[in-house]
Amino acid sequence: MSDSLILNAAEYAKLFHRGHKGADGLPILDHTARLAARMILLPQVNAKLIATTFLHDTLEWADYPDEQYARLVDHFGYDIADSVRAITVPRSWGDATLKAAEVARCKALSRGLKVLKMLDRTDMIQHSPVCAYRLLLQQEALATADAVGDAD
Repeated sequence: MSDSLILNAAEYAKLFHRGHKGADGLPILDHTARLAARMILLPQVNAKLIATTFLHDTLEWADYPDEQYARLVDHFGYDIADSVRAITVPRSWGDATLKAAEVARCKALSRGLKVLKMLDRTDMIQHSPVCAYRLLLQQEALATADAVGDAD
């Protein structure tokens, strides 16, 4: 595994997410670090997937996602930038559009990105302080799991 790629992605995420807080009030970087720690323990995981894990929320939190995507391409190449974009749900989508697009996108993801998507959902459920929001996340996670299917 390329330690420098992983460290560069972690540092990029740290700088990008400075001041960003999740629903639990904790820094978003805590969430990405938890996911990376879980992903790195899985078999057949490579440095690109761990880098994608650290970067997975950068487009969602970007004020200008297209510009952020271009920065990801410049720093990490198309492979990682495209992986980040593949699992990103734009904040501007409405609920019905979001759910339909999420299901369609999950079916086409690689095995590694499917696993990342499910870990992301379960981490959000686990760390969400609001009961109603947790229920919504659980329902979305079930729909995502149905779309993802067996990640082998």
